[in-house]
Amino acid sequence: MKVEHSPWKKLEIRSFIRFESPEEFANFVAAPTPGGMAGSTSLVWADGVLLRHVPLNPPTEAFASELLRGNLVWDHLDFALMPKHVPEIRPASRPALVINVLDMSGNSMFADVAKWAKGLGAGEKT
Repeated sequence: MKVEHSPWKKLEIRSFIRFESPEEFANFVAAPTPGGMAGSTSLVWADGVLLRHVPLNPPTEAFASELLRGNLVWDHLDFALMPKHVPEIRPASRPALVINVLDMSGNSMFADVAKWAKGLGAGEKT
């Protein structure tokens, strides 16, 4: 058996929001959680960028063909610059909520997304 790694060739991001700070982003993530309710969720950190993505996966043959050609589509990306990795964040607005921060810097796709995100202007939203 042959094992082969075929990295993605292209990632298309349909929309994004760049938050001004990790704290603003964490409060946004925590907003749907009722106050005082404990819980947890996760975000990704890579090379100085905290992020969360929403993949686009319509069940169509055309979309499947794009994936097989190495083209990936994310419907949305939320992110904030965060120079140093921390293992967890407790949002000020919902201190009972723990946001686990997964260090994915070793993943080339997330490293490329971080590089792209760093090049965008502060407060830019689309």
